[in-house]
Parts: sequence; structure tokens; C-alpha cells
Amino acid sequence: MKLIIEELKKLINDYYRCNNHYLKKEILIDINLLKDALRILEKRKLNINTESSLIF
Repeated sequence: MKLIIEELKKLINDYYRCNNHYLKKEILIDINLLKDALRILEKRKLNINTESSLIF
């Protein structure tokens, strides 16, 4: 998860520094993919924690 967060930070910096409209669109696609990946990981983590707390 830390790796995804670091890459997301780099992409966001690249997005704001980029002057090429086409590249900005491509970077934004990558940003959204990584955000989705983080959401999935968080959801899985939440499900695992919830399931393990239900076990006695």
C-alpha cells in the first residue's frame, strides 16, 4: 500500500508540472487507477478486520 501511495504522490506532482494536455490526461487516468486500487485495498483490509473480529 505504501508503494501505491508514493506513486500516487509522484503522479500528482507530474500532473501539476506537465504542460502537455495529452500527457495530463494520461497521468490523470493513472491517478484514478491508483486511487481505485487504494480503495479496493482499504475495502479488503476492512473486510478482513471485520471477519477476524467476529471469530471468537
